[in-house]
Amino acid sequence: MPAIVSTHCGCFPELINHKDTGFSMDPLDIESMTQALFKMERTTASEREAMGRQCVEVIQDHRPETWASHVRTVIMNSIASDRKARIRLHGNDERSDDQIEERS
Repeated sequence: MPAIVSTHCGCFPELINHKDTGFSMDPLDIESMTQALFKMERTTASEREAMGRQCVEVIQDHRPETWASHVRTVIMNSIASDRKARIRLHGNDERSDDQIEERS
């Protein structure tokens, strides 16, 4: 099923590509909401099916598991970067991060 997404939804630009994945609407504008529903009504069954398939592909990047994976990568990169900076600052010794902190 194609999506109708509020323009107030932070990810709507990534989710909605008009006529490919669905339609956007302004939830504070009755005319906008009505037009989105009419557009959906006017699509053929085959268009809705194609749009639905496209939606499934797009939404994969917005699944909680995908988001969590991206967050983990950012955290791990940050930790690695911090360790590299400590090594540059304090030399490549065998002390733990806690021991380096105590020296600083």
